[in-house]
This record gives sequence, structure tokens and C-alpha cells, in this order.
Amino acid sequence: MNKNIKRIVLSSLTITIILLLPMVAGIVAYGEDAVGDSVIIDSDFNRTETEEQEYSYNELIYTIENGEITIIGCNPESVEVVIPNKIDGKPVTRIGDTAFYRCSVLAKVELPDTIVEIGQQAFEDCFELKEISIPKAVKVLGGAAFYRCSSLEKIEIPEGVERIGKETFWACSSLREIILPESLTFIGQNAFTLCNSLKEIKIMKNVAVIAPMAFSNCEKLEKILVDKQNENFISVEGNLFSKDVTEIVAYASGKLDTEYLMPDTVTRVGDYAFFNCTSLEKITMSNSLQEISNGSFLGCTRLAKLNLPNTLKSIGEGAFSDCISLTSVEIPNSVTEISSYAFYGCLELKKIKIPSSVTEIGDYAFGYTYNEYAQLQELISDVVIDAPVGSIGNIYAVNNKLKLARDVESNKLVYIIAVLVVIAIMAVVVIVIYIKKKSERELLGDIENNLILEEEDYDDYYPEE
Repeated sequence: MNKNIKRIVLSSLTITIILLLPMVAGIVAYGEDAVGDSVIIDSDFNRTETEEQEYSYNELIYTIENGEITIIGCNPESVEVVIPNKIDGKPVTRIGDTAFYRCSVLAKVELPDTIVEIGQQAFEDCFELKEISIPKAVKVLGGAAFYRCSSLEKIEIPEGVERIGKETFWACSSLREIILPESLTFIGQNAFTLCNSLKEIKIMKNVAVIAPMAFSNCEKLEKILVDKQNENFISVEGNLFSKDVTEIVAYASGKLDTEYLMPDTVTRVGDYAFFNCTSLEKITMSNSLQEISNGSFLGCTRLAKLNLPNTLKSIGEGAFSDCISLTSVEIPNSVTEISSYAFYGCLELKKIKIPSSVTEIGDYAFGYTYNEYAQLQELISDVVIDAPVGSIGNIYAVNNKLKLARDVESNKLVYIIAVLVVIAIMAVVVIVIYIKKKSERELLGDIENNLILEEEDYDDYYPEE
């Protein structure tokens, strides 16, 4: 295909993808809920445009469906908003998706008791929102509903709410207290990520699913507590485990401990369980451990000591990515699979021993980091792979142009032999010089002795008168 045609095709594809991204994002973002109509945010006035007719009430924009009202927009300059329970005799039952999106000066909202649902991104980036009371009738909290409400300090979720969606309270950095209802069964991914004022949280008895990174990067979170009646989870030393303590689900990321001893009952480290736990320097793994999951220790920047048990079978994608203090790793003979990016970005990891038991190594598992300036993957210098000839580890090293331990050792041996040869030559030279000097001294000694004898003979033949 002509190069110009290729460029045109690629450019057309790129433009098409860019144009489709907002639509795709609206469908897949935050969740679990399907989105029917496409949604467009107006930058001049925060409102949505749908096929339904829109109406205004004071500073609010709303739609009517089946005789019920959904709030879909608000004047972005509003500081306080009181939403009535009825407008024109029709009940207000829903806060729609992105209804108060980026109302950045909004400090207070009063919701009526008629509200049963708060939609996705409903209050996202309401940076000044300090207080809001969620009505008891609410059953649904959409994903990212309070995303980056950084002034919000306390919130109580009413009984009846069963799900907290993806990123619902992401970066609510002032949130010190949250009360979860007994009706809650599901906590979504990153639901409380970066809630940096939250010191503890209690999981109620009916919670059955807690998605990865639900409590990640909470820099003061020291305790994840669990109701004793919960059949799925348990708290051990303030960390979250499966009920039978065979899986560690989440380590409390605000703990300041530098060492952690994992219970020997643990067979699996959950996805992102220790994500960005930057205080930990040493982790003693369980002697029963079989699986280290995706991102389990990603971003543990001070983790320097790592002893993997002989029971371990697999290391997940990105499991130790960006562990920049690791200097060496010995993979045990029990491991068969090392996934992509497993030790990606480990800048000081220069020595890696990989046994022949490993039958699969993913892309960029060892020896790579990301060059942000050049925006590409690049090799870390002086990484040495110790793996048997013909093994997957050996093939990985060759294919990725990493140094092999046997070559390094051979080079060392050649160097040592060269040094020994030089030393031997120098020794021979020294010996030769020594012998020559010694011979010269002996010759001079003989000459001196002869001169002395001649002088004595002279005295014998010519005695003094």
C-alpha cells in the first residue's frame, strides 16, 4: 500500500476514534449501569442535552419522565441549593448523571426525602461541598457521585443502599467519617481511594464484594474493621482478609509499619492488596503462598527485601511494578508463570534468578521502565538474568537483549585470567631483575676480595724495615 494512503487511513482512524471517545466514555465509565442517551456537557451552563424536553426551576434544570422529575443541571455559580420535593405537583425522585458536575463553588445542597437515586458523577468536582444529607429513600449511589468533593467531611449512607459504585468517594480528602448501612452488599473499585483523612472504616455484615483498590492510597487509614457477622470478610490486625484468612484483600495503606509478617494461612495476595504501601521495607511472605495477583505490591517504593516461598506458583501482571528499592530477586522453583510487567520499573533490580520451572514470562516482566520524556519503553542498564540454557528465562533475556549471568561470569573469568597472567609476567620480570642484581653483587664481592688478597700478598713480600 502506498505510504501516503497509509497515512490517510491512519489519520482517518485516529480522528474517528477521537470523535467516538466521548460517546464510549459515557457508556462505560463508572460502572455497572447502562447509559441510554448520549450526554453532552455544556461548558457555559452546566446542563445536559437529551432527547427529552428540559425545563427550568430557579437555578435548576430538569426533565419529566413517567410523571417524575429528574434534576439534570444547575447554575455553576450556585453556592447553596435547596431542591424541593415537588415541582408543578410532580415529585422530584432522581438526581441525574452529572447534574451538579463542576459546580465548584457549591457549598451546601438540601435534598428532599423523595429522592431515590443519585446518578453517576452527580456531584463530581464540587470542591466546596462541605455538607450533604442523603435522604433515607435513596437506594442507588452512582459511580463517582461525590468524586473529588475535597471539602466533604462526613457522610451517612442510608439503609436501603446496596451498592457503592466505582470511584464514588474518590479523593474526598477531608472525609473523616463515613457510616455504611447494613443493607450494603457491594463496594466498587477505588470507591474510597485518596480519602486521606479517613482513619478507619467498618465493613458491615452483608457486604459480599469489595473490588480491588477500594481503600487504596488512604494515607491515614490504619484500620479496616469488619462486622463479626460478616460471612465473607474478617479483619486481622486492622487489615482486610477473606473470612478463612486464605486471601489478604487489602492492607491498611495508612499504617506506618516498616515490616509485615503475613499469616501462614494465606495462599493468595489479592489484586492491588498492598498498592502504594510506601512505608513497608520488608514483607515476610506466607509459607503457604501460591499466588501473587495483579498489582499486589505495585508502588511499594521502599520494599527492599523479598523472599518468595517455594510454594509460590504464579506472579500476576504488574505485581511488583515500581518497587524501586528492590535490588535482587530469586524466583523459586515452584513458579511456572510470571505475567507482563511483573517487575516493571524496578530501577535497582539488577540481579534476577529464574529457574527452568518457569514456562511463561509476559512482556516487559523484567528489565524495563518507561521513559516519560521519550514516551517509550526502555531497558534498564546492567540487568543480569541467571537462567539455565534453553529455559524460558534464558530466551526472555536473549530476546530482550539483557545480560546473561553465564556471559558475565565468563567475562569475569577471562578478566581474572588476564590479571593472573599480568601478575605472573611481572613476577618473572622481578625474579629476573633480582637474579641479575644478585649476580652483579656477587661479582663485585669477588673483585673486592681479590683486591684485598693482593694487598695482603704485597705486605708479605715487602715487610717493613
